[in-house]
Amino acid sequence: MLAKSPELSGCTGDPSCLAPIARALGVDQLVAGTVGGLGDSYVVNLKLVDAGGAQRQRVTATLHGSPDELIHEVRVAAYRLAAPERLVGSVSLLTDATGAGLAAHFTIH
Repeated sequence: MLAKSPELSGCTGDPSCLAPIARALGVDQLVAGTVGGLGDSYVVNLKLVDAGGAQRQRVTATLHGSPDELIHEVRVAAYRLAAPERLVGSVSLLTDATGAGLAAHFTIH
């Protein structure tokens, strides 16, 4: 679609250029974003724009780990953006303590 519309192919994520892309795709809303990384840290910026050009929501998440480990975290950020009512809970534990034992019970409602 962008190859057929050179004026849209240079869109940098501004809602004013995302709206025509949403309309050309025939969707009411469009998610756009960027990922920046340094070492094992990443910053994900996502925004939800409607076909009228209004930015409906924005989410920024700082994530740590390998790219493969980040897939789940990016999904959580996308739910937080587009369907926060469906995000019921998330727990992350990170430890580098050698020989440490952990016993935990979590109930998430």
